[in-house]
Amino acid sequence: MRVNKIAWSAAILAVTVGLTTPAAPAAAAPAITVKSDFNGDGYNDVAVGMPTYPGYLGTDNSGMIAVLYGGPNGLSGAKQLIRPTTGCSGESASLCRGWGKGLTSGDVDGDGRTDLVTVGLSERQVFSWTPAGITRQGGSSSAYFRGLTVGNADNDSRTDVVGLFASGWFASFGGWYNGGAFEQTSLNAPSGPLLQSTAIGTVNGDDIMEAMVLLAPTYGSTSHELWYIDSLRDPAHTPMLMGNTAACDTPDATRPACTKKDSQLGLGDVNGDGYRDLVMVTPSTGTVHVWYGSYYGAGMYQPGFTARNLSWLTTLGSTDITVTVGDINGDGRGEIAVGLPRATIAGKAAAGAVALIPGTASGPDVSAARILTQDGIASPGTAPSADPIAEESVADDRMGEAVSIIDVTADGKGELIVGVPGKNDGRGMLAVLTGNATGIPSSAQSVHAIPTGVNAADARFGAIMLR
Repeated sequence: MRVNKIAWSAAILAVTVGLTTPAAPAAAAPAITVKSDFNGDGYNDVAVGMPTYPGYLGTDNSGMIAVLYGGPNGLSGAKQLIRPTTGCSGESASLCRGWGKGLTSGDVDGDGRTDLVTVGLSERQVFSWTPAGITRQGGSSSAYFRGLTVGNADNDSRTDVVGLFASGWFASFGGWYNGGAFEQTSLNAPSGPLLQSTAIGTVNGDDIMEAMVLLAPTYGSTSHELWYIDSLRDPAHTPMLMGNTAACDTPDATRPACTKKDSQLGLGDVNGDGYRDLVMVTPSTGTVHVWYGSYYGAGMYQPGFTARNLSWLTTLGSTDITVTVGDINGDGRGEIAVGLPRATIAGKAAAGAVALIPGTASGPDVSAARILTQDGIASPGTAPSADPIAEESVADDRMGEAVSIIDVTADGKGELIVGVPGKNDGRGMLAVLTGNATGIPSSAQSVHAIPTGVNAADARFGAIMLR
């Protein structure tokens, strides 16, 4: 039983009828960062998935994963390319396809080192860097949708791997709990829910992961709902409703948040209190919502921050945005990065862009947002004042299709890593923008596919990244 569920109920009651909730413990959780030092050299690394990369037995979708090692000056140039081999270590060919469709990291085997976890078309792979070399453990699963995460999903101390997987045509929770075989449990919905976005992680003080899921609850529904699910192993009970499309008619602080088909979720510590916050960005309404995590989790009851009518978001956004949160300037408060791969830049359709919103102790500062393109960095509606990326926007580059914030230089400031998968006729590129104290990147590293060893045409290097 999760002990703090009683505190959760008390906190919600306090919001509803004005009771005084006991003060949370003074010491919050440690700073939240991506941990991806796979080779143990003290620098975080970046993993890039290419699930359609050709190779195994002549297939066009065996996949490839490129692990690019960090260093004091950014990505060091050293890398590890991981591909299925003939026979796939004795497993069937069905377990050797689509490597890199989903990526996450964590200490799965309990040896104190960070492992790379990836899912393909119907399997999980765990890659561990050891003194003897890189080892792999495989296992089957249903088809993966999204949300792959490593953490603790129950009261057992062993690490779990969870995500949203296919159940027929629809999404359901699946995972490998406490080192066991793949399990799968349907969500509680009248018929198969159609998944739009999900964020999985801890948002309160019990160190057990929750899930926030944005979906159409029934097939063919025009309504979209945001659910909070506090038990990943038993998601069939009634979830808490955080938002729905009906709320769009009368948006105010006492109703659920307005959700749309193009809403997307991200998870990270925006206000620097040591607890992850849920961010929802909706281009069609120009809206950014934040639900603040806390020791008791009561911040999930209703948004603690809302910014509406952001014209730049409506103009540049679309249904396939990406949202991630991480600390770029080292102040402990996460910036919100919104990938806008369909944005038209200088008349070039789908050249793409990234919007960067600073985090502060009181939440996002949307007035200080910056738009980053391959042509420069600017405040919305103004001309670029700096141009750290040594490239130019080209139609269909799709800059921002994947966005990560990972500190690869070990200086306490996260690098903004942007995928540009359409670059060079679909071979792809990464733009690695160096974190600094201002929070506005002034230098960048361009990492192209071919020098990395990714030679296939239409590899789309940068479409999927660890984050």
